[in-house]
Amino acid sequence: MQETLEDLLTTYQTEFPQQVRDLAETFSVSTTRVVQAPRDAPPRLTNEFRLRAKEHGISEEDLAAAIAMYSRIEALAEANHRQKR
Repeated sequence: MQETLEDLLTTYQTEFPQQVRDLAETFSVSTTRVVQAPRDAPPRLTNEFRLRAKEHGISEEDLAAAIAMYSRIEALAEANHRQKR
């Protein structure tokens, strides 16, 4: 069974508290145009965001997991958009 965008969004919202999602999405937006890794791999966590996570009591592992899931959501949304063209 293939993941749908709606399934991923529901899982993302269920698994991660709003504060974690906000930080993951902020990180993702700040690195969207940075070429660090293959397109399907989430960017590596920067020291700035490690510190921000720590300041909010968010583990690096939780933030990295949220970023990875958000990256999948972005990739699937882009793929869906391209198919509709």
